[in-house]
Amino acid sequence: MQRFPVIKILDEHAAYQAAKTAGLIAAEMGFDMSSRLEIEVAISEICVNSFRYGKNGTAVFSIRNDGLIFEAVIEDTGKGIESISKATSIGYSSIATSLGMGLNAAKQNMDEFEIESIPGKGTKVSMRKFLPISNETVSYGVVSLGDERYEVNGDAYIIKEFDGDKVLLCVIDGLGQGEDARIISQTVQKIVEESYHLSLDRIIRKCDRALRVTNEITGAALGIALLTRDMVCWASVGDTFGQVLEQREGDVLNHILDGQRGVVGIFTLPKIKIKKLLLKGEYMIMLCTDGINEPLYTADFPLEKSAQSIANFIMNTHRSEYGDATVIVAKINGL
Repeated sequence: MQRFPVIKILDEHAAYQAAKTAGLIAAEMGFDMSSRLEIEVAISEICVNSFRYGKNGTAVFSIRNDGLIFEAVIEDTGKGIESISKATSIGYSSIATSLGMGLNAAKQNMDEFEIESIPGKGTKVSMRKFLPISNETVSYGVVSLGDERYEVNGDAYIIKEFDGDKVLLCVIDGLGQGEDARIISQTVQKIVEESYHLSLDRIIRKCDRALRVTNEITGAALGIALLTRDMVCWASVGDTFGQVLEQREGDVLNHILDGQRGVVGIFTLPKIKIKKLLLKGEYMIMLCTDGINEPLYTADFPLEKSAQSIANFIMNTHRSEYGDATVIVAKINGL
């Protein structure tokens, strides 16, 4: 980790200079202009707040994970924040003439945003921005179609890049079809999106607990894969499945990612098994809900085509007659 000298936030000019310094660091790391501006906006908003409402404000910038993560930690010894949830909501401000956009704008512009505050003692804001993964390194293809007998799709999916070198993929199948299934899958989708840094088994258990608090019988099937340069971790409950094709020394190896029986949110959740694949070459992963018939006959795949072309091919050739269907394809060439 590379850490830069502490910047004291003595006035608003110092706050804006801190933001400019952050932008220069981000430029050296390889962030594009749009991302650099987002970082500068976030830093300026928090540093100005630190000067206006606190005292002894400081900003420290760091480069983490071999140059893939920009981190900023801004602290003060001011009056603190009584309600963090209110302070980060759009439109809230303790100042009558303020638009109340500061904290929320900073949060929206960064990939991770955390506040620690003790009323009467001070506030600490930690923010991180991940260097985007290039299209040459990872490419994606997605098709998600609802059952034609219903107006809405009861499936959902997630593609989440983080830490500059990791990808979380998830396919979700809400129990049944139609609006009820859509609500279930979107509930699970939100939880997974908020919990991407947790282990796969903890993510699934968190989804299970959330669905059980409802008074209705609700459940979902989901499959989650964590991708790194040389490893795939897979966990699932219910009718989802996946396959990994690995190119190694001229051969193509086919790895099957089986699902576990059960339903998330109903009955007793089984002990979550995590399958780990150690990979040595380029690989392609495919995740599917039960609207896609398994197994996938990989000999028919147009492997030289794009990830989206392969996803389209799977949907066109392996889709069930009825039911919602979702397929995610990711081609990885060295994260």
